[in-house]
Amino acid sequence: MAHLSLRPFGPKDSDQVLQWYEKDRRGIELLAGVSLPDKIACILTFNKILQAQLQRAALLRMIDREARPIGLMTITDISPACDEGMPHFYIAPSERRHSIAAAKMAEAFAARLGFRRLVGSVQADNRRALGLAKRMGYLASPRVILLKELDTWVDGKYPLQQELGP
Repeated sequence: MAHLSLRPFGPKDSDQVLQWYEKDRRGIELLAGVSLPDKIACILTFNKILQAQLQRAALLRMIDREARPIGLMTITDISPACDEGMPHFYIAPSERRHSIAAAKMAEAFAARLGFRRLVGSVQADNRRALGLAKRMGYLASPRVILLKELDTWVDGKYPLQQELGP
């Protein structure tokens, strides 16, 4: 069985993430939870995760197989007590046979850090991720998430974007 490991995100890893983005944009968008229309948006999104990591609100780790990156995991929305967070995984398409092993490794890592609860989220149409989550023991939450779209688009931007500037 292949040896998998987690390591901190390093300076050269941005290039790897951009390669994955070019080959599997949808997969990286699912990890990030937002649309990434170009490489700049991708870089900015990962910079935000790294910034959140400095503030103890997120973790970003590379997943290596035999010292070669095959994916990454993040834990975002870390609670103030650092005992709860939202995990996100990306495994390169050619390495997806290692998804369960990588997810188990990431969960063990989170447990060693003191996390007591992981709150997962998957797109309803992402059947592979939903299947993986179920195999990993994630259960449907008794809470229902409700979504309401607001029509606030003005002059090609949302008002908050205008307020915050470039």
